[in-house]
Amino acid sequence: MSILTIVTVVKDDQAGLDRTLTSIATQEGVDPGEVDVVVIDGSSLPMEIAGLSVLPITVHHEPPRGIYAAMNAGLNQAPGTYVYFLNAGDTFIESTVLQRLVDELRSSPSQWVYGTVDFRDSHGKHLREPPWSYDEERHRLFARGVFPPHQGTLARVDALRKLGGFDESYGVAADYKMMLELSLVDTPGILPWPIATFTQGGTSTIRWRAALREFHRARVEVFHPQGQARLIEWIDTARHSVRTITHRLIGSIRG
Repeated sequence: MSILTIVTVVKDDQAGLDRTLTSIATQEGVDPGEVDVVVIDGSSLPMEIAGLSVLPITVHHEPPRGIYAAMNAGLNQAPGTYVYFLNAGDTFIESTVLQRLVDELRSSPSQWVYGTVDFRDSHGKHLREPPWSYDEERHRLFARGVFPPHQGTLARVDALRKLGGFDESYGVAADYKMMLELSLVDTPGILPWPIATFTQGGTSTIRWRAALREFHRARVEVFHPQGQARLIEWIDTARHSVRTITHRLIGSIRG
């Protein structure tokens, strides 16, 4: 059994898949017995798979039923102890990250671990993320809009399967809900270095209004806040919504 399975979901995005597979293929010092790759391809025509000459790779063609259905298919097929979702277009931030991840996972007692992600806008410009505390955001039920993204999160396969995988009733925030559920299972291990580069423009970025609604829905369904906790969640939700709307309006004016 491998230590880590990388799951890559793709649908009609050959260029994005090529970037991701090239990023995986150029990782240095990785033992092919410790890492494997699963590609879930929901494209109308099968994508070409190239550039991986060392790591084991399997491709599963699935009918297009949404990204979370595809991620669940990848979770079901993952043979590793841990799983990491690096979807088409996402890339490792540098060539030594994967081996460092494997070294960490060998001795990790945690059900999940996370590191930072280098966020970029659609023009490739770095987006500065403010420093934050996991413990503080967990205390605030992650309602202030700061939380580990799935591009920076690795979790044990058995933990995700026990939770039932990604909730496909969510259109844009099932990965967020999964993170909330993991926070109830175990305190994560924190990696003090960045893992991946993520270019904004995905489903949750584009459908931000739906994302805000689903973020709130997930917090209520997972944490069941009552009394003062519920009031604080509502206040933080409102503040996060106002910040997001203001940011979007300023961006549209400048753009």
